[in-house]
Amino acid sequence: MLRLGCTNGAVQQCSVERIVPKIHRLETSQFTSVKGLKSAEQHKQIIEVCKNKDHETTTCLLEGNSLSL
Repeated sequence: MLRLGCTNGAVQQCSVERIVPKIHRLETSQFTSVKGLKSAEQHKQIIEVCKNKDHETTTCLLEGNSLSL
């Protein structure tokens, strides 16, 4: 589990532990949607352009993928 090393860390830790399950449920629901299935295909494209060291296209694909979910 994530550990926070700042003042009032116990309060923040409690908040994080309370919120993380909700975030995981949201992620799961997004990745089982049509957009989520498309995201997997987008990741394949991102990997290919990374291999070709096409930085501009990689940036565009990453941004598009992030904004689509």
